[in-house]
Amino acid sequence: WLLSTQGVRLEPALVARKLAITETVLSKDLLEDVLAKAGQEWERDLRPLLSQLMPWEAVIRQVQPMLSELV
Repeated sequence: WLLSTQGVRLEPALVARKLAITETVLSKDLLEDVLAKAGQEWERDLRPLLSQLMPWEAVIRQVQPMLSELV
């Protein structure tokens, strides 16, 4: 999320290579599951590290369209 706010673009080929390492096939269902889990862990994991935490709802609105292009 932070990198996307700084203009860094997602490289689909790089994502595909990384997923291939674990023989993971990206699907809409898998993406939804992974994002749901990330949402559950967002505040718990980041709150102790950051003085200001972007709400998960704002983060997901920004990154979901970009990630959805991968499937």
